[in-house]
Amino acid sequence: MTTFADYNEFIQRELKPQIVDTVIYDAIEPFKKHFTFEQVLGGDRITAKFRVGHTSNNAEYDKSDVDVASATQTLVKPFWTKKQYQGMAEVHGIDISNDRPNPQGYNLIGDAVEIEAAAMKNTIQAALLAQLLADVDSAGTAYSDASLSRSTYATLASYEETTNATISLAYMRGMIQNVILNKPVNLNDYICMSEGSVYYTFKALAAALHTWNTATTPGNTQAMGWSDFDNFEGLAFAQPTEFTNMVTGSVFMLRRQDVFITEHRLLEMKVKESGRDSSKVAMYYGINGHVENPLFQGKMLDKD
Repeated sequence: MTTFADYNEFIQRELKPQIVDTVIYDAIEPFKKHFTFEQVLGGDRITAKFRVGHTSNNAEYDKSDVDVASATQTLVKPFWTKKQYQGMAEVHGIDISNDRPNPQGYNLIGDAVEIEAAAMKNTIQAALLAQLLADVDSAGTAYSDASLSRSTYATLASYEETTNATISLAYMRGMIQNVILNKPVNLNDYICMSEGSVYYTFKALAAALHTWNTATTPGNTQAMGWSDFDNFEGLAFAQPTEFTNMVTGSVFMLRRQDVFITEHRLLEMKVKESGRDSSKVAMYYGINGHVENPLFQGKMLDKD
């Protein structure tokens, strides 16, 4: 007799590895490629602690002066509540009490799970990007679930450009200059993530900077272009196909070492209560993204 156990075995042996290797992989692999990936399975929060202020007491002194007080620092402890994701696939019209295996049931369940998992993938990636969007912000909004004031702690404020205008060389250079200006950073540590429409508009602008003279017509300068655009004046660019759920017109400039992707619940799949003619499969997954040291990051909005 075909029972829940038969479908559950099929789900665990066949479907779950497939979903992990395709859908979950596709959702988080771009983040793992560019940023820090870690697994934290305990607790309900992801926490951090870093310095946002430093008061120095160094000064000129005479031998007769007493020792000055030690330098002081200001620490903050932001946190992010762990986010979990769920999906439910349900198939009707399956007689699960057949006295022999039901290949049609396997196929229908497999198709339903794959469709639901694909939707779950988009939800996960959109949520990760939304958190990056929230963490990289100017002084007007609070930072992290700890609601730390960016006005109180100036180093929690990021560079942000929100003029509703098409991307330009000036906008991109402005972000680069403002993000790295007077900071102990290396441009090689950064990655630029841009939504598709912005990426291809800017690619054409960047390509026009590279020219060559035709041999047959001296002085006839033509755009050479870039067949594989992945860098602008030292700033590396991610391909837009890696992050297909970015907000339209958005651009990030992120220091890789400050962005963390935390997996805290491995993918679970299980058969839920089912009727005689239906079967339900539940999926659960837990992952967060967050940005530390916002001062070293930048973003632009409405640049499509």
